[in-house]
Amino acid sequence: MSDHLIGTSYSNSGINLNYPNKTSANGHVVEIKLPESLASKLNNHNTNDKIKEIGLCIKNGVEKNSTEIIDNLFDDLYTCNNLNFEKAKVLYINITTTIIDTVTEFGFSFIDISDTKILPYNNSVKFNNLIEMKEFLKKLTLCAAKFIKDSHSKKRNKTICDIVQYINLNATDPSISLTKVAGKFYMNPSYLSRIFRQVTGYTFVEYITRTRINIALKLFKETDLKGYEIGEKVGIHDPNYFGKCFKKCTGMSLNSYRKLNQ
Repeated sequence: MSDHLIGTSYSNSGINLNYPNKTSANGHVVEIKLPESLASKLNNHNTNDKIKEIGLCIKNGVEKNSTEIIDNLFDDLYTCNNLNFEKAKVLYINITTTIIDTVTEFGFSFIDISDTKILPYNNSVKFNNLIEMKEFLKKLTLCAAKFIKDSHSKKRNKTICDIVQYINLNATDPSISLTKVAGKFYMNPSYLSRIFRQVTGYTFVEYITRTRINIALKLFKETDLKGYEIGEKVGIHDPNYFGKCFKKCTGMSLNSYRKLNQ
């Protein structure tokens, strides 16, 4: 296909694309082709795998990796022996379809991730060359990955807030544990442990212990209960362990605290 015909084809489809000719040292056009069936199978398989990776990157909110994959896909276009309009167009459509399908899985739409209301298949979307097309796809992918990442973060923070509230209301229950709370909120215990610390700055056990000691401090001020009795009231039935927890959180022993507040 001549440069003129390629330009015309892109213009008619709403996409203007120019590409550099490959020339030999003496200035002649070099055209080396693999057997068409073999080249097509190899290229399609590799390209489809990479496009699937873009979708996975967006789902996981990984911004950098997705743009690197797009760079690699377009590098393949530049170096392939049979560069033409149809290959570029198919690649563009497949990537944009993957992006839109991925955000749709999360209940969002293209409008949510883009600063334009023009759909990527619209005829008003025009590119003068492969670089413009590539940069558009990279920007769109970055927006999608960031949007999903932010939505994950908001959802995660909301879940942890609910868990913190649950702990505050049930901290005195001796049976409360990471496994039990994770099950109540349909989460993996290891995952809950990790994100709980990321959001609150405390491990799960540290937060429960501090909550129990805060309740104990209030009981010390408002009642005449003995130390071990207060320990039982806040869910710590081992007096020695309660004393250790109390000192770790307050910096003083049970007796010292009680004397200072008599």
